[in-house]
Amino acid sequence: MFPKLVQKKLPDFNIQAISPTDNQPYGLTDCAPSQGIAALLEETQHLDGVIIGGGNIIHCQPSKLEDYKQAKRTTFAYSDLWIGASLLIPRHLPVLWNAPGVTNLFHKEQHDLVRLALQRAQYLSVRDEGSREYLLDVWPDADISVVPDSAWALDQLWSQNELQEAYEALFTRLEITQPDRTVIFHANERYLGTKSLSEVARKLDTIAD
Repeated sequence: MFPKLVQKKLPDFNIQAISPTDNQPYGLTDCAPSQGIAALLEETQHLDGVIIGGGNIIHCQPSKLEDYKQAKRTTFAYSDLWIGASLLIPRHLPVLWNAPGVTNLFHKEQHDLVRLALQRAQYLSVRDEGSREYLLDVWPDADISVVPDSAWALDQLWSQNELQEAYEALFTRLEITQPDRTVIFHANERYLGTKSLSEVARKLDTIAD
């Protein structure tokens, strides 16, 4: 979804989404199709610049995703998206960071390469203070902005009528009476840790009360 948001904000440019592989979204018709990282490096003569953004993609850890295993892209799946994209494109092209997240501190042996990637960017921004601190551990002099997560602007991709129709269709499909107001939480196992869903639900009830 983020490439479509960038396209909306930069209508004079043709935005091409890049991912570790060229797999397409599973049944998600609203999502932009992507090309593998190799396509970026093969078509540098047509580039105006690189925008690095998305979820918690700023790390050097191998991936366990099955799609990346099949494509033999597990080791460098994520690091190629930002280190590879930053260091392998022509020097005259700008590199901009659009509020990605950083998962954790980098190992000392990774600092030199990570610092090079950071220094290559003309603009650095991340989505939270923790991400900024992780990067400052690598390059203390870096000028890094903390800006709102791009997800807060995703509703701009649709009209109010389209959003309302989708909202009503959701409750119809689930056979649930539509409430006056709703709050949706994304319960990801990586962040829930050892907490059970019922425990998390009780905490959310407490917050709601």
